[in-house]
Amino acid sequence: GWFDDVINEWRRVRPLTGLLPPGKVGELASKEIGSEVRKMIEILPTHLQTLQGDEIDCTVTFGPAETVLRVTDVVFFNETADFARTRFKRFTESLLLELWVELSALTIHLQGKPATAHLVARGNDDTRKKSLTPHHHQISIKGNSDDERLTNARKAIDVFSRFATIATQIPIDFFPSASSKIVREAGEPKIQKIKAALKDDLNHNSEIAWYLGDKSLEHLLATAPFAEEAPLLGLLDVDAPVSRMEIYANFVWGAYESTVFENGTSIGHGIDTGETE
Repeated sequence: GWFDDVINEWRRVRPLTGLLPPGKVGELASKEIGSEVRKMIEILPTHLQTLQGDEIDCTVTFGPAETVLRVTDVVFFNETADFARTRFKRFTESLLLELWVELSALTIHLQGKPATAHLVARGNDDTRKKSLTPHHHQISIKGNSDDERLTNARKAIDVFSRFATIATQIPIDFFPSASSKIVREAGEPKIQKIKAALKDDLNHNSEIAWYLGDKSLEHLLATAPFAEEAPLLGLLDVDAPVSRMEIYANFVWGAYESTVFENGTSIGHGIDTGETE
């Protein structure tokens, strides 16, 4: 079928990129990866497994002007608009933030009508367990009515608008994975989880690694915000003491938690093929 054609073409082209070894070793690797990609797609609802759909141009207010964000492969099914993103890379929280932006833009375009977004990525490598179970997120905008969903979607876009505006003016202490742990983790081992997540951010993003240099997590959590940061983010009252890292973590991931309903998440572990992205 169509999926086999996709896999076969991928197997033909991939060795030419130099990302797979030649000969039998490369053939075995491509066979394993093809099996993993198949499982990634099969985890999606049936109506999204073709990875095809409509292109929707969504007009949103971004800063002082309106802009158009195109959301691709949208399928209208059972009175909802659904779309999926499959990424043959290990899951990172930045992928989830990208999905949130697209979903918010689509929800605004639909004037608050229900929409659902799926993200499927490779499971994070675990040397203790080699599994083909992908990492899957299914999210929708919170709200019991069109008006509530529209309000939350606009809140999400406003967060990204402010975030993007301030990022053009000063460096920001935001690290997708580590910052998420500040908001979304609780309990005594929280600091260890934040450290591990920060290391993951460094491994996946060379710009973050360059920006951090030899700064430690303790340094980041001890760095107070600049006077102009809270107003630029639209924050009227900031509890003290609070660090720049905590301000941005709560600004972005706090908004995510308040506007997104995660109605299906599974975290798997994938095969290590030597690719980090």
